[in-house]
Amino acid sequence: MPPIDLEHLWISFVSLCSCMKSSPRAGWESQKNRKHRHAGAGYTLMEIMLVVAIIAVIAGGVIIKMTGILDVTKIQRSEQDIANIYSALKLYEARNNQMPDQSQGLEALVNPPTSGSAPANWIRLMDSLPVDPWNTPYQYRNPGKRDPSGVDVYSLGPQRKEGEGNIYRRTQ
Repeated sequence: MPPIDLEHLWISFVSLCSCMKSSPRAGWESQKNRKHRHAGAGYTLMEIMLVVAIIAVIAGGVIIKMTGILDVTKIQRSEQDIANIYSALKLYEARNNQMPDQSQGLEALVNPPTSGSAPANWIRLMDSLPVDPWNTPYQYRNPGKRDPSGVDVYSLGPQRKEGEGNIYRRTQ
């Protein structure tokens, strides 16, 4: 669907309204009814419906634009969360000379690991694990598929399943 040019739509609306005021209901009423009616007596149902329809089209365009903006902000928020988690993982690695293994997962940033090799210098690096904007926990993979020499931290995205729509940490 092509983008809606709101400025052009508004100009058309204003010119239509000014035409209606300059020649009220010309051609819509019979000559006899026009004589008995005052010039500013009110608007017809057709005029009101036209204005409501134009407002609905404008509101629809705004809603469609806002929906796209919300999707972008959710993706940006998940990318920022992933960057924060990855920073905490790098600090964990610096303190313990290793990343949490797959069984420990991201929980090792919040609570001392109960499985795998216990880190000697464990400290709490996050108060709690964030969930992505689609209320799904962030995923952790060690070793990573995307980064075989490191780890993968990612969101399942709006589809909430493994696949093409997953959101990973941005690399420079």
